[in-house]
Amino acid sequence: MTKLAQGRRECGSAVESAARDHLVRAGLREVAANANYRIGELDLVMLERDARGGDTLVFVEVR
Repeated sequence: MTKLAQGRRECGSAVESAARDHLVRAGLREVAANANYRIGELDLVMLERDARGGDTLVFVEVR
């Protein structure tokens, strides 16, 4: 791996971590991170509970 690629990967990890922390502080719960599927990868999968007790699954692509 080149230094440029390594730097980009480290930067991407830091940004994903910041996004995760922000969403957790906003009340979401982490379900999965960097989940690989046949057609790609999901950076974050979060769960949000609303005031009525319903759940919303949130898919996050971090850029």
